[in-house]
Amino acid sequence: MYPRAPIVLLAGLALATCSAVDGQPVTDAIGREYSLFEMPAPIPIVVTDAVSTEVSVHFVDLTPSANLVVSNVATSGLACGTSGGLESADTISITYTVTNVGAGPTSGSWQDSVFFTGVPALSPSLASETRLRTSPFVAPLPAGGSYTRTITATLPEDVIGCRFIGVYTDARPLGSFAVGDPFDVAETNEIDNSGFSAGFQIELAPQPDLVPQMPPLTLIAGSGQPFTVDVLIANAGAGPTDSGTWTDRVYLSQDTNPSISPGDLFLGQNTRGGAPLAGGAVDGSRPVTGTLPVVLTGTWNLKLVVDALAQVSEADTGGEDNLFQLGTVNVIQLPGADITASIDALGTTTQWTPGHPATVTWNGSIASPLVVNVFQSWVDRVRLVGAPGGDRILAQRSQTTLIEPGTGDVLVASYLGNRTFIVPTDLPEGAYTLHVDLNVGNGLYEGSDDPLLDTAQIAVNVTFDPTNLIPAVNFDATPLPTSGFVGQPITLRWRVTNSGTRETAVSAWSDRVRIVGPGVDLALASVGHVGVLAAGASYIASAVAAIPPVSASTYSLVFRTDVSNVVFEQAPGEADNVVNAPFVVTADLSDLEIQVPPFFTPASATAGDLLQVTFGVQNSGTTPTNVAQWTDRVYLSTDTTLDGGDRFIGSRVRAGALAPLGTYSASGSFAIPTDLSGRHFVIVNTDSSAQVFEEDEANNIGVSATSIDIQALPLADLRVATVTAPSTGVSGQPLTIDW
Repeated sequence: MYPRAPIVLLAGLALATCSAVDGQPVTDAIGREYSLFEMPAPIPIVVTDAVSTEVSVHFVDLTPSANLVVSNVATSGLACGTSGGLESADTISITYTVTNVGAGPTSGSWQDSVFFTGVPALSPSLASETRLRTSPFVAPLPAGGSYTRTITATLPEDVIGCRFIGVYTDARPLGSFAVGDPFDVAETNEIDNSGFSAGFQIELAPQPDLVPQMPPLTLIAGSGQPFTVDVLIANAGAGPTDSGTWTDRVYLSQDTNPSISPGDLFLGQNTRGGAPLAGGAVDGSRPVTGTLPVVLTGTWNLKLVVDALAQVSEADTGGEDNLFQLGTVNVIQLPGADITASIDALGTTTQWTPGHPATVTWNGSIASPLVVNVFQSWVDRVRLVGAPGGDRILAQRSQTTLIEPGTGDVLVASYLGNRTFIVPTDLPEGAYTLHVDLNVGNGLYEGSDDPLLDTAQIAVNVTFDPTNLIPAVNFDATPLPTSGFVGQPITLRWRVTNSGTRETAVSAWSDRVRIVGPGVDLALASVGHVGVLAAGASYIASAVAAIPPVSASTYSLVFRTDVSNVVFEQAPGEADNVVNAPFVVTADLSDLEIQVPPFFTPASATAGDLLQVTFGVQNSGTTPTNVAQWTDRVYLSTDTTLDGGDRFIGSRVRAGALAPLGTYSASGSFAIPTDLSGRHFVIVNTDSSAQVFEEDEANNIGVSATSIDIQALPLADLRVATVTAPSTGVSGQPLTIDW
């Protein structure tokens, strides 16, 4: 059997190979259009397959193709080195001619692209060239025909010197392309599609120059306070700004360097909007406002960066070097805040139990010096003094000055702090001191305030008031099962009691049951408990689990409550969180076997035919199957042994558990693979994925008593019946062929 596919030949040259499906026609999407290049007429079209001789020949007369060239590119600019001509951003007039110098006409329409270049040549990829515009041509152009265009375009801004205009005909209208790429017009030569103007001079248009229009400043300000610098900007250049939007920034600095230094402090910025600023014009005053740092003193230089984001082009007027010295500001360090702490005894837990939550509430009182009216943030800390190993940090809380609703003003206010935490479980019984430390790290500026005034304290007492979870089994009239076989589902029940004197500190934990024995430790079930368990209270949990595949022996069912130890329990602690129960796994197992070997009809068949197969299965074991669904697989084999070389032809799914000595029959129609031939046996593998626990897996395979004689599938013989093609064509253009 040989693969075949039609081949289209042009004068002995293969153009394309087209795949076909038995009995189906070749579609256009597979390949019905082929580009034909200029050759002597007439040209034979031959349709054949991959191995046979010529079937059909059709002759096509080809006409010559077109070839577009560009000439006579001229501009309204003056020659290079001549003054008084075009300026950057001016409108330029461009004239050019496109001629079809090929022997054949064009078809369809195309685009001409106009490029602005520094040399009379285009880079091969055109990626670095500036395209000014495109111009469409929509009519066919006969051999020897031409057209002349005069168009206008806008020159780029901020360019100067000698430049050229390049015109590329039949160019891609959008995106990038490379010199020589074919596009709309099929040509014998794609390399000669461009032409260039003589060089022309471009002079730089009048440029803007943004500078501050302000006398030197000498200012005074307070630390931590809002600070404003009124900025007045003039355009000292002859030309208008190309944008009406730019951003000015003000910095504080300890130097007068003509740049922003790493240690300079950013104060604020102002973004100007509106119409461009004309040459020689002065803009309106605009404020740049910021807030001085809380800790700041001394004399600082004011640096102004005009157009800090370079949004305005200022070519040939000093460039973008727009940093100016505005003067100085003398910053006076203002007094710090005065914050004190007090603990609210009514809102604070003073009797503590390890592992249980405790709460502390405190007041922070802030005096009202001027400097506090700046937005600030700080951290308060809860600390236990006297614990083994040193002080313990139990909690912390972030605090900020307040923002007045509606106005956005910063307010000075006292505040209430509150934190709840878990008492450490390793604390011995006894007396301790709880401290609340305000403004840790001095996020709120306090000047020379004594830090001891920022701490409040209260006495607390730690006592043991234990929680103790104890599980139990066989606690009522429904005892645990004491034996079972592999795969058998059993019901597990247990009770957990809090025998301590205090409720559990948490409200969720998990219990788990395992089967444990020689070489065995397997999880059977896990059940979550939700809810606080009061002292003396109990809950009952249950689960159904299947006995895993273990050897017949005596084991223990191990019940453990709070397996992750999330409930803190004092002595005896976690030691009594487990209870065991004996359990015997018996030797009883199910055993699937092929009771009725597979038989089939018909006795002989051809590859690709359907084969009817029937077989029977019995559970010869002493217990029901542990699962209610498994898969039986059917194979064809050249011998009576199932191995990797046998061919799988289908399967049947068994739905429903099978009792001891229970049987079922299955049948189905299965397609014989088309590449098989010769004598084959039918083999069935029941429970092919070993989902059923069995004492013997070897008897899960059944083989037919006789073999089937499979005849090979006859080969197809494809022939080309007809070929249809036009009698004329244009070289380089699509040609449609049907067969």
